[in-house]
Amino acid sequence: MLNFEYYNPTKIQFGKEVCTRLGRTIQSMGCHKVILIGGGGSAKKNGAYEQVVTSLQNSKIEWIESWGVQANPEIEKVREMITLAKDFNADAVLALGGGSVIDSAKSVAAGVFVQDVWKLFLDLNPIEDALPIFTVLTISGTCSEMNSSAVVTNAETRQKWHIKGPALFPKVSFIDPIFQASLPWRQTVYGALDAMSHITEFYFVDERAETTLSINESLCNTIIKMVDRLKNDQEDYYSRASLAWASTLAFNGTSGAGLGAGDFALHGIEHAVSAVQPDVPHGAGMGVLFLAWATYCMDANPRLFDRWAKQIWGEDDARSGIEAMRARIRSWGSAVTLRELGVQEADIDEVAQIAASAKREGFVKRILLPDIQAILKMAL
Repeated sequence: MLNFEYYNPTKIQFGKEVCTRLGRTIQSMGCHKVILIGGGGSAKKNGAYEQVVTSLQNSKIEWIESWGVQANPEIEKVREMITLAKDFNADAVLALGGGSVIDSAKSVAAGVFVQDVWKLFLDLNPIEDALPIFTVLTISGTCSEMNSSAVVTNAETRQKWHIKGPALFPKVSFIDPIFQASLPWRQTVYGALDAMSHITEFYFVDERAETTLSINESLCNTIIKMVDRLKNDQEDYYSRASLAWASTLAFNGTSGAGLGAGDFALHGIEHAVSAVQPDVPHGAGMGVLFLAWATYCMDANPRLFDRWAKQIWGEDDARSGIEAMRARIRSWGSAVTLRELGVQEADIDEVAQIAASAKREGFVKRILLPDIQAILKMAL
């Protein structure tokens, strides 16, 4: 088990109608003018928006709204929102949505302090200055509601890169599982696959971190069990709640304690896929690529991959575990090949070059350009 420092200052308000506390929470932290950032507008249909604006009104918080953040959020939209935030003199940022919305909000919060926000992504220096960030989660999966990173795409350069730093931890995040009951089924599945990918990118690093490995196995098993239950009843509150909390714990520091920085080579490959094909949902892409990555890397640590197969999938060896995961993903209605997601063999070289340029070379097994190409071809 490696040395580690555990730090997470984000306060979580979890459960039914917790958003009624939003306004006075923002007010208590000395903020009075917020930019509210949203996605496609589903929050106006599931009750979240109504609760949020009522709470803001009751606490006399002024706000301005910016909608239209897409999956795989883009830097041009972030720049537009930064201008709006500056013109409004916003003193806080409020994200109402899932990971894409929250990542955009974090980028805005940091971007108001610099001339060009994309330079933050190029420099990769820790973000020390940002407006206070508050989130109301409506889609679980990324854990952006309780971590210090954000991912945004530059469509012009086809780069999907990240920023990270202590200033990007949300001050308070509000998680009401009821808001997720009306999600399209595919979004529930994509979020679950994303959460599981965060866990496994730490899991395979070190078999000596027994406490964290056992926690991660429990989180994966909970996610799988809850998705199976929700497939039969998407409005099951307690399954929604367990899935939401497991997804938050998947990448808030808990799943990586004692496992170093993790192995995020696979995330780098998926970011390249969705940079070239922006319509590929991140979680769906991670599900497909993990199957290929695990097949490619399982010989690097057979004992730990076999343990994963047994503890998560009830199989005796890694290869059987991978096939069990493939069958479960298919049963959930999600893709198991890149072709199903619209990625063609002609895209492979460009995707691989972009992924290699991010220099996420892996830890479980060193992943360089030829390895990336091989994994992508296996995933087709």
